Amino acid sequence: MPVEPEQFRRIFGALSSSVAVITTAGTDGPKGFTCTAVTAVSKNPPLLLVCADSESHTLPAILGSKGFAVNFLAAGRGALADRFASSDERKFTGTAWTPSPHACGAPVLTGDTVAVAECRLRTADLVGDHWILVGSIEHGSHIPDAAPLTYYRRTYDTPSAHRLVTTP
Repeated sequence: MPVEPEQFRRIFGALSSSVAVITTAGTDGPKGFTCTAVTAVSKNPPLLLVCADSESHTLPAILGSKGFAVNFLAAGRGALADRFASSDERKFTGTAWTPSPHACGAPVLTGDTVAVAECRLRTADLVGDHWILVGSIEHGSHIPDAAPLTYYRRTYDTPSAHRLVTTP
């Protein structure tokens, strides 16, 4: 018998995750959502995967445009993460961004990130209640020594705030 959703949240809440805003160019304007399910897949070729809820309003735009940007948020950008996690239609209001020539015009957030991966959609598969999107990283950037925003036990955090705990 599978674990209940609350236990699932507790299990993954015990792990610190990076916080990213996944963006794409929709036919009616920019789209985006907050995501903690991002991971590297391959160095050669450079691939990453993103998990998107099948009910996401951004998902059809990603599937249509065939491109997306993974904007890894900087420490202190929890309010921005919350805004992109909402269903607010004005997510991009007040947020600086530029269209990516490498990721089909997907918005690259400026001033709010520690790293960005600009991707072309390689595969998309429905697994459970989420889509696994594999992107080919066509271009990227990072800010050396910048602290990332992380999510740990349902709160935003920074990696330096974690204490090393050893178990016997």
